[in-house]
Amino acid sequence: MSATNPATASATGADPTTAPRTQAPGDVVIVGAARTPQGKLRGQLASFAATELGAAAIRGALEQSGVPAEAVQAVILGQVLQAGAGQNP
Repeated sequence: MSATNPATASATGADPTTAPRTQAPGDVVIVGAARTPQGKLRGQLASFAATELGAAAIRGALEQSGVPAEAVQAVILGQVLQAGAGQNP
């Protein structure tokens, strides 16, 4: 596969969603996404820490992608600020 940069694809007329791609060693690759269930204040998820729920979402994303955990160099995770969780649990 050969690479197409979405930022320059429109200038060349290439469609970035169908154009062949290659991966360079420094490229960032999104391999999966997952979320936790939505809950209510003091509901069924209240006994779980934000870090436990985040870990479950990461495990789910890895399972869906088939990427081994050892191959992951970085994870970007977001959360809505929960009472008592602090800014960066």
